[in-house]
Amino acid sequence: MANKLTFSAAVDRWAQAQLQARKDQGREALRGLRKDILNTLGELELPQLRKGELVACLDGIVARGSRRQANVALRELKQFFSWAEAREWIARSPLAGVDKAHVGGPEAERDRALSPAEIVLLRDQIARWQLDSPRPAAHRSHADGRKRRAWRRDRALPEPQRSAQGRAHLPERQAAEAPGTELVAIGDGLAAEQQEMD
Repeated sequence: MANKLTFSAAVDRWAQAQLQARKDQGREALRGLRKDILNTLGELELPQLRKGELVACLDGIVARGSRRQANVALRELKQFFSWAEAREWIARSPLAGVDKAHVGGPEAERDRALSPAEIVLLRDQIARWQLDSPRPAAHRSHADGRKRRAWRRDRALPEPQRSAQGRAHLPERQAAEAPGTELVAIGDGLAAEQQEMD
């Protein structure tokens, strides 16, 4: 059966088995392959495909000025042939040994600035994301606690102790010695309250 399977039919099976998991269900990959490769070679049986024919199709993509698209098509074809080889539909990938250097070449990094409308859209998306998934209170207090502990360490201040109600306070005798603290009346006793110092 594999000997009678056409390239186009095999790509359709690959799309059903592998591309459905992609965000666009593989529509973009199939569109590119059908336009540039399968239009020319789709009716050939898999074992009849040759490296030269496939590279010639990829060269056609480069000739129209789409180096990046040629590299994308090469990547998709390599994935397909690897999948077909695992099913023993072909003995070896016809694109073995072909890489981007042979097709579209290295892709140049592109710099792009956001337009004012895109910046507004990004800002709104971030605001929605922050409203939808705020940080848990325990996480915020942990981060704030680390900052307070670091501030105390830098100034050689004693660490506060926790009362039964969970409020942090310094023992009275330490409070008198700690610079930047003030004794405050709380219920029956006194607690040291640190003043923010910059």
